[in-house]
Amino acid sequence: MNAVKDILEKANLMVDELIKVEDERLKDLENEYMSFLNGSDYSITGTINFLVDKINKTWKTDFKRSYDIHNHRTYRRDYDRIQKDLLIARSENSKKSYFDLVRQTNLKKLEGAIEKHGITNDMKADEVELKTGKKGLEIHADIEGKKFITFAVLAGGYIQRYHYRYRSSFK
Repeated sequence: MNAVKDILEKANLMVDELIKVEDERLKDLENEYMSFLNGSDYSITGTINFLVDKINKTWKTDFKRSYDIHNHRTYRRDYDRIQKDLLIARSENSKKSYFDLVRQTNLKKLEGAIEKHGITNDMKADEVELKTGKKGLEIHADIEGKKFITFAVLAGGYIQRYHYRYRSSFK
């Protein structure tokens, strides 16, 4: 009798996959940072130089200082995002908090998709399955004789953090 609960349990597995992708991205950023430091100790100057170098490589620009980047809205936004990502990547406590927020946000979005179709916990869900589909992950469920499908499409990355967009139908 707990349709919403059953679907959200499967969705937790789906979000685990999203967190793995995001964790790999953050590890890659940290490895890139450590490689840039080339054995030098952490310093604010080293971090700033890494961020400037990353922006220069990403945008094929030739900034010499972070101050120059801050005069440009697009570059500044990316500079700030990379800086925040690096702070998260370098701290296990920050990663844990960040991944908890990712989980809560994505499950809340799915709850919204479920509510949009009028699915409640009073309904019974049978055969709730998590599948890999063409565009991402899918949850299929039979709810009181009707088929509920939600597609979780991985979005974001370059401009924004990775997240799922849910598209669902109830037939």
